[in-house]
Amino acid sequence: MIDIRTDLAIESREMYQEQEEGEIPGIDVESEEGEYYDITRVRILDKAGEESLGRPKGNYITIEAPQLKQADQELKDNMSKLLA
Repeated sequence: MIDIRTDLAIESREMYQEQEEGEIPGIDVESEEGEYYDITRVRILDKAGEESLGRPKGNYITIEAPQLKQADQELKDNMSKLLA
């Protein structure tokens, strides 16, 4: 069974930016694009970041790999190396 979750830290950041039209204080975001995946790292640094996103201080990592549902062994091997 495949369990698909949305990333609430990313969604919260996007909603905040739409409402406030700017970056969120107390938040650091880095994005990386690979051949088979996109990685987004959201770091909530302080109380301002916690209050803005409604999530506790910490690191949140999202890996998006839409093609992972396919039975492609090369993709699965690359994703395994990424997660190791």
